[in-house]
Amino acid sequence: MGEYESNLQSAVECANVGDHESAITYYLKAIERRWWCHHALMGLAGSYTWLGRFREAIQVFIRSAACFPQELPDYFVLKNRVRTHILGSKDMALLNYMIHALWVINRTLKYNFYASDFLSDMLMLKGDVGNALEKKYYASICHAAFTKAEDLSRFHRSTGKLPDFFVIGPQKTATTALYAFLTRSPSIYPAINKELFFFNGPMFKYGEEWYRCNFPAPVDGSSFLTGEATATYFHSPVAPARIRAMVPDAKLIVTLRDPAERAISSFYMEKRQGREPRGLFEAMSAEIEFIESNELPPGGHPKGMFARDRVGQGGYVLFSFYEHFLRSYRKMFPEDRLLVVNAEELRDSAACGDRILRFLGAEPPEGGDRDAVSTRNVGEYERGDEYMKTLALLREYFEAKRAYVSG
Repeated sequence: MGEYESNLQSAVECANVGDHESAITYYLKAIERRWWCHHALMGLAGSYTWLGRFREAIQVFIRSAACFPQELPDYFVLKNRVRTHILGSKDMALLNYMIHALWVINRTLKYNFYASDFLSDMLMLKGDVGNALEKKYYASICHAAFTKAEDLSRFHRSTGKLPDFFVIGPQKTATTALYAFLTRSPSIYPAINKELFFFNGPMFKYGEEWYRCNFPAPVDGSSFLTGEATATYFHSPVAPARIRAMVPDAKLIVTLRDPAERAISSFYMEKRQGREPRGLFEAMSAEIEFIESNELPPGGHPKGMFARDRVGQGGYVLFSFYEHFLRSYRKMFPEDRLLVVNAEELRDSAACGDRILRFLGAEPPEGGDRDAVSTRNVGEYERGDEYMKTLALLREYFEAKRAYVSG
């Protein structure tokens, strides 16, 4: 193995356990040896992002865009973390810096739809609504055209459409894989981002016009389906009513999996991203104790569960209370618009994919590719003594809480 490969491997290993400072050191060493290194640049940008070093992250993205104009790097995590930071800190210097940097990419690479999408969000925070809406929708149709290998003439040029469906399973229930599968259907066109966080996030205040711009719309006389897959809608106390009010005819697909395995998988995702300092058993035990010590309101969370001064992110155990959160959606939507599927079945059975397509009224992917639903966003973790001990704890707890899990 050469020096470039060795440093890149070490960087990825460090990033996967949340040690982004060390990862940056290795990524920079790799880049010194091979400037044409798209993977190293994207990894470096990611580590800068997780450490909140946003200016350095966007500079790496600019370099990547300049060196690899044929690539379309996804700025999704950086965009959301920058937006959250600016909303919390009112850091206008950072906002102006981001807008300037993104205009550089936008002018150089007109069709880099992720950069246009990012620029749109920053312009909206600045209050430049007209340019923000224009950039958002242009990003959406460029993305859709690229995904489907079609001309821009396929799409309405000035306004988007509301989604036809939502995938709302909680995190780590194959929502990413399912959305990728669905958007391979010739009937289904993707949103600019799989997860929009609109109905439970700060952009909700910008209303329906802004939301529509995240989806492509067909030219008059033609039609297709579109939708999004935001996992956090599932456990949001406000999302069900907001979705019902704005998109009452939408169809909802809920993906679920073994509640204990989902909780453990969610923990390790947070661990890899450096947001969870505790061990597996400690984190699960602490959350169970907190839930048992606090009132659980209908469709909601125990008060203070996600307070900033609490250690770790939490929600591992709570978000496996499937029935607790599903009740809100069942109250808002008729039975024929709500489909619940098992993630394990989805991975193993082409028939499950066919059932979802029939539910949506969509055509199957071309070439009969119905069962490639299990290859995305899959995390690996050791299944040793702590895993087995935690699994036993969770199985016992979820059995005792069966009414909340599978009513």
